[in-house]
Amino acid sequence: MIQYARKLRSLVLLALSFSSLLGCASSIPGHILIEAADETDVQGCTKLGIVTGNTYWGGFTGQKLSLELAKKRAMDKAWAKGATRVLWLKTSSGFFGAAATGKAYACAENPNIHAENPDNSGKVIPLSKSLETRKQTSLSYAAVMRFESASLDSGASMVITDIFTNQILADGKYRVMERSQVNKILKEQGFQASGACNSTDCAVEIGKLLSIDKLFIGSIGKLGQTWFINIRVVDVRTGEILSNLSNKVTGKVDNLSSAAIQMADEFSR
Repeated sequence: MIQYARKLRSLVLLALSFSSLLGCASSIPGHILIEAADETDVQGCTKLGIVTGNTYWGGFTGQKLSLELAKKRAMDKAWAKGATRVLWLKTSSGFFGAAATGKAYACAENPNIHAENPDNSGKVIPLSKSLETRKQTSLSYAAVMRFESASLDSGASMVITDIFTNQILADGKYRVMERSQVNKILKEQGFQASGACNSTDCAVEIGKLLSIDKLFIGSIGKLGQTWFINIRVVDVRTGEILSNLSNKVTGKVDNLSSAAIQMADEFSR
């Protein structure tokens, strides 16, 4: 009986300890965060930094619950930063507690839901289910066509295009369709083109095939020792040129890379 009483007391203390942990866990009313599966789920999103969560309780049977608490604490920190997604980098649990480390991201298509929806407090939903119920906002989904150039071979112009695309993606204003996906869809649709596109009509036609909102098109030329790079973003629905930027670079072709990055930043403001 004494031994049984001791076991019962241990279980009660364990339950009380767990309850206190639940009480200590940060709980922010009305927020929804998405657990990203991998890096592709956060393409085009703004990086907000690393978040961590820890618990110092586990035991033989409570390790799973302890890890969930650690992840919840990390996600509450992510929410405080304005995040809408968390990509887990490392999670661990053991007899003496659990730890979770992740990257926080803010993504335009999934804005935070605040206290007017209190029933969703601390809720985490899978990315696939979230995207089924949330439509992309305007200016959110774009593609970049290879910049045309009579002064560069196709490989060099593709490098400059990729540098521009990567910076647009890093700036986080647009979700950008991957080039392999662009090429796959255009091939499936039988679109006949050299891989470049530099007219509004071409941009609208391609944009509709890709089911995107905006398409970036551009050209690179050289006059004497000066390089000229011109890039436009076209509204696929209306055919309107929303913005047109030009830049000139003197010297080596390598200098075009910094010009492409600068122009991407300008488009993302």
